[in-house]
Amino acid sequence: MFDKRLKIKFQNPQQIINMGGPWIGDLFVGDLLIDINVIIDNVIYKQDLDSYFFVKYHNISKWQKDNYFTINLWDRANAVKKESGDKFDMLYIKEGLNKDEILIYNSFHNRDIDSTTFKIDKLIKNNMP
Repeated sequence: MFDKRLKIKFQNPQQIINMGGPWIGDLFVGDLLIDINVIIDNVIYKQDLDSYFFVKYHNISKWQKDNYFTINLWDRANAVKKESGDKFDMLYIKEGLNKDEILIYNSFHNRDIDSTTFKIDKLIKNNMP
């Protein structure tokens, strides 16, 4: 079960898009490094799955048009990371209305914009290479 002593923290913050764009950092749960290049302050913990969902930035080119974001999961109980096959130009995630979904926004926030539903099963079945 979830140990409340395991705090989420970020290290090595950096801005990825000029003019106040999102910030990324290295995501830690407790003292364990989960992943790098994670959008700061956009992490969801699902207690029933004992899993963390987060947004990862993939900086594959010096050109912003080539870079993208993905929805990721870290299954704490099994110490397994998974990544969605979906690529987004912008992405913000939020707890869904049902326990088997999260809401995704095509932006870096959840204000004044419509969301779509992302089924968690889609991510759980996808294994990271």
